[in-house]
Amino acid sequence: MKRFAAMTAAASMTAAAMTAAPALAQDDMAEADRAAEEMMAEIYVYDTVDYKTPSQIIANLLDRGYTNIEEFDVEWGSYEVEAVPPGGTDEMEIEIDPVTGAITDIDENWF
Repeated sequence: MKRFAAMTAAASMTAAAMTAAPALAQDDMAEADRAAEEMMAEIYVYDTVDYKTPSQIIANLLDRGYTNIEEFDVEWGSYEVEAVPPGGTDEMEIEIDPVTGAITDIDENWF
């Protein structure tokens, strides 16, 4: 678990890196992609599974109108993103299934 906690911390992105829509910080995205690859390898030890990379998820959210993407965490079995939904003004915490890319939960971000 310590190793995965380190991956989660390493995959977190800064607000400044995520608010520049077309030019997301490449180093941060590459780190999140690596963390996702490790997570999927640990979860699906005996299977090969296709999954959406953090880069693909961010691109999809931007295409769908999400803004102010401030953080992207690779959690155990899911991705968590903090962003403002289309037409919204308040930041939400969005949980995304890494295999399907589907949004599985949206909560108000109290922080």
